[in-house]
Amino acid sequence: FQLAALTSVVLAVGILLALWIGWRMVRPIESLRDQVVARAGGQASTAPVHLPRQDELGDLARAFNELLASLEARNQSNAAFAADLAHELKNPVAAVRAAAEAMDSDRPVEGSRKERLQRVLADASSRMEVVVDRFLELARAEAGLQGAEREEVDVLALAEAVAAPFAADERYAGVSLTVDGQSLQVAAVPERLETAIRNLIANAMAFAGDGGRVAVTVSEVDRGVRLTVTDSGPGIDAEDLPHVFDRYFSKRDGGTGLGLALTKAIIEAHGGRIEATSPSGARFTISLPAAKPSSP
Repeated sequence: FQLAALTSVVLAVGILLALWIGWRMVRPIESLRDQVVARAGGQASTAPVHLPRQDELGDLARAFNELLASLEARNQSNAAFAADLAHELKNPVAAVRAAAEAMDSDRPVEGSRKERLQRVLADASSRMEVVVDRFLELARAEAGLQGAEREEVDVLALAEAVAAPFAADERYAGVSLTVDGQSLQVAAVPERLETAIRNLIANAMAFAGDGGRVAVTVSEVDRGVRLTVTDSGPGIDAEDLPHVFDRYFSKRDGGTGLGLALTKAIIEAHGGRIEATSPSGARFTISLPAAKPSSP
């Protein structure tokens, strides 16, 4: 009788414990699974999942929501990217269409008219090539330069090589350009890092003006490398500082507004960050993680 009573009590407790575990653990997991599957099937949704708990399952739901928010931000970025590309291609495509319609008319295409149409087509195709190349570079950089092989790069040597053509350019004959600092290594895609540094130096040289100064400095910081490009130009207005890395934001004559956005994407793809300040003139600071020392 005592054994039967004990068995009954244990069985009742076991059933109650199983029901409690099912209510406390299994049902919330099934609910979370169903919500995630619903967002993945059909027309994918990035709406947050709902599981208001303060335990490990609640932490898992919040992690899912962070992932969904990241995907939504990427979707919005891709939509803006496509809209920007369409906007940039609209004018050259319209020029090509107008030239095609002009060539399709009854008027003969010769003399000055032929030269004008040739110039329109050449300018439009050149503009489209520049836009597509820039956007492809920006897309690769924003995707983290996936598949690009990285190697140890001497930042000071690279900055000196990038600065040399600017120093010899007659357009900047009145600008003093200096490069100094420490020889430090980072793990990088050389041609992409070169593009980022070139964009910063080109901006600085353009804004420094005749009689101005541009200084490029490489220094070591805590477990990292810092490259600073400073110019003595008019500086950046306080209201413009938060927008200097936005697409199509440019105060430079003839600028596309993509250079600094591309530079930021490249630096972040290398695990670094870039900041713009304007204490006197403009200063752009790149911070990159130092290359890990090779194993013996």
